[in-house]
Amino acid sequence: MNPQASRSDIMDVMVKVALAESRILIVHTYPTGVIDVVAVAHHLGMMGSGYVWIATNWLSTVLDTDSPLPSGTVENIQGLITLRMYTPDSEMKRNFLSRWKNLTNNLTGNGPFGLNTYGLYAYDTV
Repeated sequence: MNPQASRSDIMDVMVKVALAESRILIVHTYPTGVIDVVAVAHHLGMMGSGYVWIATNWLSTVLDTDSPLPSGTVENIQGLITLRMYTPDSEMKRNFLSRWKNLTNNLTGNGPFGLNTYGLYAYDTV
């Protein structure tokens, strides 16, 4: 799906999916559009019983970076299963996360800017 897809475009695709009687859905999309996809699916009744949603690591990226999410978004993603890249816990990781939290604490109105696994890998690379 195009990252600039409108809600109408998303609705068209989701209606086709619903008509195809697909009940296990694997979602791999851009983090910026995923909330709209899930909202449309919720609106169409595709997030309830009888459907299984598996999200690739985009959802964990959104949760790690943009939390806290609005309550409507949290309600819409209930029941999704997501994959997350594994980063083992260590003293170095805890120290970096603490420094990151202190560094970004005043950058947003919602507290510190979240750090996802891509950020950890970038820091490790540098």
